[in-house]
Amino acid sequence: HSIPDYVTLVKPLTTNCLEEIRGIFKSAKNVPGFYVDFTLAGDCVISNVLVSLGRLPYYDIIIGMDIIRLGDFAITNQDGDSKFTFRVPSTADFDFVREEQASRRDQP
Repeated sequence: HSIPDYVTLVKPLTTNCLEEIRGIFKSAKNVPGFYVDFTLAGDCVISNVLVSLGRLPYYDIIIGMDIIRLGDFAITNQDGDSKFTFRVPSTADFDFVREEQASRRDQP
């Protein structure tokens, strides 16, 4: 998980550790790490999540799979209207490929 540096200006955070970050940098880089509580839509709170400070040019936050795996997650784009949805806990098993295959079988 990564948060932009301006977040620490809004609410000062206490650095808990240094995190080694890889991927967007050519080599490993140590950045401050913080434990925070995330409040998601629907007042779902995920507590004590380790986040690292980063430069995010186009995003306010990056959420990792350890958060996403707690629930159901989908992105849809019907009629060019993109929607992101997430719920905790997971309440359904959906598979768009399986739904499409079943729809084709049901057609004459």
